[in-house]
Amino acid sequence: MESKTLVICALEGKTSLVGLFKSSSGDHRFNIDVPQDLYDQQGLFGEDLRWYIEDYARNDPFSTKRALSVGSKLRSHGSSLVAALCQSEDLVVGILDIDLLIEIDGRGDYSRQLSWIHWEILEDPSFWAPEFRPRRISVLRRVQAVENVDEKGLLLTLGDMSLNATPRDILAITARPSLGSDIPHRMITRSIFEAVQKSNNETATFKIVRPGTFQALQEELCKCEFGYYGLVHLDLHGFVQGGSVSYRAFLRFVHSNDENGGAEDIPVDEIAKLLSNRGVHLVVINACESASEQGSSSSIVRSIVESGVSMAVGMRYQISESAAEIFTQTFYRSLLSRNLSITEAMHTARLSMRIYQKRKTKFNTEVDVLDVITPILVSRVKHENQKVYEEDLTPPLPLQQSDSNLYGREKDILFLENALVNSNVLLLKGRAGTGKTHLMQHLSPWWKSTGFVKDSVIIDCSTMETFNAFNLQLAIVRAFAPTSSSEPTDVLAVLNQHPYLIVLDNLDIAKLEETKSKLYDSLRRFLRKIKRTFVVLLSRQDEEWAKAAARGTYQLQNLDMNSSLQLATNIIAEGPHKANLTNRMESRFLEQCISLIDGNPLAIKLLLRAYDPSRCSVQEFFTRLTDGEPLDEVQPGLLAAADERGWVDAQRLIKSYTWGEDPASFRDVDFRLLRPFWRSFPLDLGPYRWNFLRCKERVLSNNYDDPRVYRSQIKSSMEFMDANESSIYRSRGNIDESSLARLASMDESIQFCEGAGFMTKIVAEADSETHVRLHPLMALALKQREFIPPSWLRHVVEVAYHRFYSYRSRHWPSTGIATSAWDLPRAQLNFEFANFVTSNNYSLRLTPTLRAVSLMKPSISIAQALSGDARRLAVIFAFLERFLQTFGAPLAEHAPSTYSNAWASGVDHVGKVGQVPNDPLSDGRGMIEMFCILAITIAANLAHVLGLQRDYSPMLEGLATHIGPASDFADVNLPLLKTARLTLLRISIGTSRTHEATVEHLDYMRKLRDKWEQEDPSLRLSRVTRNDISKLYSRITHETIIKLDTANTPDEIQALENELLHQLDNLLDEEDCVQAKRAIYECLSVLAFKREDYSSALQHIDTTTDLAGNIENVSPEGMQKLALFREAILAASTADTIEE
Repeated sequence: MESKTLVICALEGKTSLVGLFKSSSGDHRFNIDVPQDLYDQQGLFGEDLRWYIEDYARNDPFSTKRALSVGSKLRSHGSSLVAALCQSEDLVVGILDIDLLIEIDGRGDYSRQLSWIHWEILEDPSFWAPEFRPRRISVLRRVQAVENVDEKGLLLTLGDMSLNATPRDILAITARPSLGSDIPHRMITRSIFEAVQKSNNETATFKIVRPGTFQALQEELCKCEFGYYGLVHLDLHGFVQGGSVSYRAFLRFVHSNDENGGAEDIPVDEIAKLLSNRGVHLVVINACESASEQGSSSSIVRSIVESGVSMAVGMRYQISESAAEIFTQTFYRSLLSRNLSITEAMHTARLSMRIYQKRKTKFNTEVDVLDVITPILVSRVKHENQKVYEEDLTPPLPLQQSDSNLYGREKDILFLENALVNSNVLLLKGRAGTGKTHLMQHLSPWWKSTGFVKDSVIIDCSTMETFNAFNLQLAIVRAFAPTSSSEPTDVLAVLNQHPYLIVLDNLDIAKLEETKSKLYDSLRRFLRKIKRTFVVLLSRQDEEWAKAAARGTYQLQNLDMNSSLQLATNIIAEGPHKANLTNRMESRFLEQCISLIDGNPLAIKLLLRAYDPSRCSVQEFFTRLTDGEPLDEVQPGLLAAADERGWVDAQRLIKSYTWGEDPASFRDVDFRLLRPFWRSFPLDLGPYRWNFLRCKERVLSNNYDDPRVYRSQIKSSMEFMDANESSIYRSRGNIDESSLARLASMDESIQFCEGAGFMTKIVAEADSETHVRLHPLMALALKQREFIPPSWLRHVVEVAYHRFYSYRSRHWPSTGIATSAWDLPRAQLNFEFANFVTSNNYSLRLTPTLRAVSLMKPSISIAQALSGDARRLAVIFAFLERFLQTFGAPLAEHAPSTYSNAWASGVDHVGKVGQVPNDPLSDGRGMIEMFCILAITIAANLAHVLGLQRDYSPMLEGLATHIGPASDFADVNLPLLKTARLTLLRISIGTSRTHEATVEHLDYMRKLRDKWEQEDPSLRLSRVTRNDISKLYSRITHETIIKLDTANTPDEIQALENELLHQLDNLLDEEDCVQAKRAIYECLSVLAFKREDYSSALQHIDTTTDLAGNIENVSPEGMQKLALFREAILAASTADTIEE
């Protein structure tokens, strides 16, 4: 089987590329005319291709239409490249069924444009016709070697290698000094490790440099003989600094002198000098955009090869986690197990990415992404005859990673490794449920297998009969040196001989025999004598002795949202029923469920074990959580021992502040008062507790066993608070001293929980208000059936809670969402969004009077405060739909004469508290109608923003039958009704699929608006509506103008002229419409010119020029174009006159 090479280059002074086809019959040179749009520095894709490869699977997996469009363009890109290459007959004849190496010669500044073309797409054989399809295609990019040095001597000095060589000894270094979304670093190193372990060559070695500093890399390379490491994998971030004239590339290591893991940026040429001087031939860099060239600046891999390394592999875009796993596994397995050359290993890795195109999303679903153009091979080595492989190079199925149950801890692991290298005794803190024990259980075998430690032991101090220094040493001896004595000196000799790992867990609950001070002194002395062994102390709290004994401290936080989603979707996938997370709304509500528990790993496990996809959707589950429904009990046997302790502690803490069922024995520090809260609550709960006391007192004065009695009393209490709440709470003069004291009585219990690690006080920056962060385990435990309050207490708590959040939102603005007046509401929502949602959901069940329908006000305010936040707006939209189902649907389905029945059925639908008013017509019917219209308007807008299909027109028209000039709130509801109709029309126009439907809807919308303003001159519809109409007319005008090129016959020209004149009559004198008018007149001049009516054409082009002069952003080129067209019209008119 023959192999041939096609070299593609750009020569100075040539407009087309030049191809040099090398074969046994000689070299054939030919020109390659590549379409300009294939030079994709901006070009064919714009930002779409970057979004497709970097963000589609990771952040936006539901934009399938956009993704399919980009994928289609990328395939067209490949077809166009093949068509451009195969213009040469010599190439077409000579490449059938051979191994073809395409070498992109990027040497010289005039060849920089070659880097903008996605040549790697050519490796896909489907783009090549069967009659000239090569057997295999490999692509590499060649760059310029260092000048003014003898090439043969230079290559020898720099340790050059052949493309056919295979490196055997591999060194990897990882650094993540900056925050951000990264590929899990152990996915890279583990893939290499497994490839080495399973390779056929027993002499192949692999080592990880720890810590990730440039100094550590230098030390490791310099202590080995020249050429020992043939391949170095740099799992680092990088960037290029400077412009087209002067630039320099950098890679980011961990700073060697920064205990907090700060960054140190090292120039690539300095790194390349180190690597080449130590005989390193190949460098692999999986840093995002390490192979991307912007403008005239060089990429990182190009810089590292130009500076002396023979070959480098980089990434043109930010590679996804799934793609990186497939590429790394296949590349290293091809090198080490199949003994392929570097070019063939690259070919096989890209082939694997093309065959296995499924990329995981953060919702544990999969989407297809064609991202084979991401990995790039750059070389400065001259071409040699490529090794021919007779066997099939189709890659095997990628291996599944073995530790998929550990999510979001990659940066924590790196920090722990770096910290332990610098200080071998470390205190690892973390709140209950963060996974401290699980993390160390997972790390121990990994560190042992990669040579970081010789062996490890995890000692649970809480299980020791007595925890003291002697028993601790005895446990260590039994783990590492079972034949040694238990004397301290012998233990220390063992620990200082090799790097072991000792993990001391549950230090904060160990059973102590000695006094704390005596024990801690002996432990400190013992730990300070350990020099080589790593010791990790696990604790929830700041143990003073541990902080003194440790030489470093690290706080383990909850998971971020993406890692939480991976954990959550994996738990759901392992359950008996599958959830449909391919729906965008469902995924948004899953994110909201996780937000309720702040990403705590144990809380996520507990919460999602209570979720049954066969019973309800994720959206319904979220509504249940924020509507006070109890969670099923978690059986202790379902949890690991380390997890069970945190869960039991949270329950025990609640029980210590729970005081029974009888109202007479109820204490006001009962933690069941906190049952409705999620994540955090204000430290000042005075208004909430005052509302609670007022309702409770009325219940206590009656028979609380009779639900009808206490419902009536709650209703009476709520009516009293409606009238008096603000003045009473401000003055506090009408509250007795004992009640005032009880308002502040939770401070002691909060302080107790703070000491146990289940509550934390935090201060909001926006308003300096102190909040209490509620531990997710405690929030979940309060929702368990075990802690459901008795009926009387549950109703009192929910009423007081709803009143409290109505009180907190009483001063929120209703307009001007871009003003500073919204800063405080947004700050409150950052802390308490779930609490506001819970309050709204309670209100649907607790509304005893029509006046309480004003619960819509905070919902409207929240929708405005969250403008642009699609995830949380989805929650408000769901609430508005529930509100409309409760109130709007019954109203719309009944005639005015049965309005009372409609109201009663609406309240009964969610369970009323108290009696329905007998005469709703005199008790706020107009207010209910007003809020239903507002709910329809806002819900319709939110549905449009969220990409949902909803038609509220029937409900709106049903409501309209109730509203007349004599009804309550008529002066408000009639304009609202009209605006709502226009809003629904505008949205229907925005979603119209045909031009004709858009025109029909818009004409109707304009007629309605004009009719209503003529009927009532005082009625002024919002300017937004008027501008919407203007913009929509501009859109229709654009759609009409598109038909210009197809109008050629007299009938077609006349029909298009009539349509344009109709649009011109309807356009408003708004600024947005000036552009449309100008475009229409310009098109009319073209149509007049086509039918040789030069007088009309001249008149229209003059009007176009006048309108263009009133538009600020018209370019000089645009004005020149109009002038040239006017000259053409005059010339044609003159010629026509002469002919006559």
